[in-house]
Amino acid sequence: MSDDGDRRRFARELCLTSAVIRQGKQIHQATIHDIAENGMFVAIDEIIPIGAGVQVRFKHPWTDEMTTARAVVMRRNPKGGSEGPATGFGVQLLTTLSDLEDAEAISTSATIPPELMADAQKLRNRAILSRPPAPRDGKAASFQSMPPRSKSRRRGRRVVYNGVESGETEGLLRRIADETVVVAGRRIPTVGRLIRVTIDGPTPEAPTLGLAGKVIWNSSEYEREGGLDQFEISILHFLSSGDEERYRALLRQAKRARAARRS
Repeated sequence: MSDDGDRRRFARELCLTSAVIRQGKQIHQATIHDIAENGMFVAIDEIIPIGAGVQVRFKHPWTDEMTTARAVVMRRNPKGGSEGPATGFGVQLLTTLSDLEDAEAISTSATIPPELMADAQKLRNRAILSRPPAPRDGKAASFQSMPPRSKSRRRGRRVVYNGVESGETEGLLRRIADETVVVAGRRIPTVGRLIRVTIDGPTPEAPTLGLAGKVIWNSSEYEREGGLDQFEISILHFLSSGDEERYRALLRQAKRARAARRS
């Protein structure tokens, strides 16, 4: 499948075809507005959470056969949003349309095959981390700043992170490694929480860097340092390629500083 296969993989085809969406025991009627090799936009009034796993039953656009595919909700589109006039959501398929052409790949089983579980979890994490913070009581999420501290005690760059009840809050960068970051702050997220972190540049004029990750431990399990709670983040991805470049530069700087202290 050469030229035709490439066209299918990248083209988004407009369509208006009915679909049935199943989330757990809930079943909803919907309309597919457009479809691509690995995803679709579904018009539906019901609210389905970002990151939720769903099952979509629809007519395959290339075979006209009824097909059942598993997918993850990646974004919500309000009426009149960028996807068009309809209210609905974008989903990413766990099995591509090309693979679904194979009758053996089509499954109506109630369970996700083991080989797709890891992909589904990665998609859920990515969807949840890309979602903007939810407003509190109809207002914008509040920002909690750390109390003023003397320069002698303020060690580490300023970071801003979400994942706590008070909304976004401020902390200090303690340690960084190839795949993890340690942050100290007055308020810390729980273990297992998915969060976004923004790290200040070396000067106020320098750009910040952003990353998304998962909290793997906090100071409820370990001792506090300098009167602040701490937590460590396993990095899942950077918010842009520029963020990754800035992080690698910061990591090289930290490694040089550690080597100088040991010498």
